[in-house]
Amino acid sequence: MHRNSLSLRRHTSIQQELPADLEKKLEKLMDDVNTLRERHNFPNDRIINMEKTPMYFDMPRSSTITRKGDTEVRIRGTIGGKKRVMYVISCSAAGQMLKPMVIFK
Repeated sequence: MHRNSLSLRRHTSIQQELPADLEKKLEKLMDDVNTLRERHNFPNDRIINMEKTPMYFDMPRSSTITRKGDTEVRIRGTIGGKKRVMYVISCSAAGQMLKPMVIFK
């Protein structure tokens, strides 16, 4: 690639930083949830936490080859690039794991 004045370019993203007072915010959230749970008599098996992970059917490449010195590079996607499946796992506040789900979008 060097001989043909080409370079390998990769898609980049910006990393987010966690807030400095994260621990205090988490403690306040837990206190608020426990207060509401006790006030309204919610049993722990009715409080559910869900975690979802999207997966694309067509995983487009995140890199491309371009000429050296180019400042902006387009990486083309595919028609099916937006079709995805969502994997969901859930558990209750009582510690019970629920059946995993698969959601097609």
